[in-house]
Amino acid sequence: MNMVSKRSRLELYLEVLRAIDRGVCRPTNIMYKCNLSWTNCKEILNFLAKKNLVSVIEEGNRKLYKLTENGKDLLENFSRVKYLLKMTKREIKPLDKALPYPEEVKTTRVFA
Repeated sequence: MNMVSKRSRLELYLEVLRAIDRGVCRPTNIMYKCNLSWTNCKEILNFLAKKNLVSVIEEGNRKLYKLTENGKDLLENFSRVKYLLKMTKREIKPLDKALPYPEEVKTTRVFA
């Protein structure tokens, strides 16, 4: 039996942003590309527009979606986080030395 886990809201938002970033700009095409229902697709697009992550371009009676600078920044930051999470502790150590942390951050223990 093949169990497929349900995507989180965050995963859905990121998937829609990635699709738009790749040039999929019509709502119906976004819906198919991201395997969403029409209702979910509209909700997600409206949410992303309200958060200024996508802009809505109206051409006649159709809407097109484009990433804003905030949307591009968000995708870039998530890519960095994903990359860092895949790194081993040995790879992260040199990064710690290269990053300028304030002294109080260096001495604060995050994990017990």
